[in-house]
Amino acid sequence: MNIILVGYIHAKTIPGCSQELIDKLGVLVDRMSINIELPSQSSLQLLAPDKSKDNIVKPMSYISSQLSASAQRLLPNKKNWSFTPNALLPSANLSKPKLRNFVPAGQTTQLIVGATPESDLKIIKLSESLYKRFHLKRVYYSAYISVNEDSLLPTLEKPPLLRENRIYQADWLLRFYGFSADELLDEQNPNFNTLLDPKCDWALRHLEHFPVEINTADYGTLLRVPGIGVISARRIVRARKEGHLKLEHLKKLGIVLKRARYFITCDGKYYDAVTKFNDSFISENLIYLERKRLASS
Repeated sequence: MNIILVGYIHAKTIPGCSQELIDKLGVLVDRMSINIELPSQSSLQLLAPDKSKDNIVKPMSYISSQLSASAQRLLPNKKNWSFTPNALLPSANLSKPKLRNFVPAGQTTQLIVGATPESDLKIIKLSESLYKRFHLKRVYYSAYISVNEDSLLPTLEKPPLLRENRIYQADWLLRFYGFSADELLDEQNPNFNTLLDPKCDWALRHLEHFPVEINTADYGTLLRVPGIGVISARRIVRARKEGHLKLEHLKKLGIVLKRARYFITCDGKYYDAVTKFNDSFISENLIYLERKRLASS
């Protein structure tokens, strides 16, 4: 009996896993992960002494090298590798299914937020390094939940879900919006603003870059405007090739005007009733919007 799997398998490997086992598992699964869990060596030594940075990084690095090697074998002329999900599909001869590439959906990891004293800056700088060094598909974040009483662990009334959400928002900015960790936070401000999402917070701290003229700003500049995402920025660039954009066009392009309106102009004019361009006016309005969003979520 031949069984053909058309689906998705995510395998979790342990730190220190041998290269031989990774090779065998890598051609059977779609995605592989080695969870770091804690964002520093000192925290690992304190709470997970059986783990070390070295026995986490070595298999992670090996998986990354095998991903690159697999991509080069399958697409030898492609310079920029993109590892996408791939299923094991039946061939004409069911006894010989089509060959799969190695871990086609890439590798991921997970970090626990709030169990140890590391700052948000420490966490996102680690994530940024992991994306650059090992080409991870995702870093997942999990808010720490107090379950057992332990002198080594904090006792929290509730999980730091808002903090987890802010880190996820920042992670998105790292991966898709061209931001760096050092732009979002620094040693003087090592944790994210609980009142504003990271993109709005960055924009308010850098009003010298605004307002942005919708009809002339390049794609990278548009991505930094609160309320403009990857899709809407592409739509703006594409729509400008067809003609000059006016205020009434913006909402149709998917721009979230209740945020973007404070940071853009169209033909040199602010959108709607925005008449003041100063940080306190903009901040008060954005905080009000964020409170409404959090209250409804």
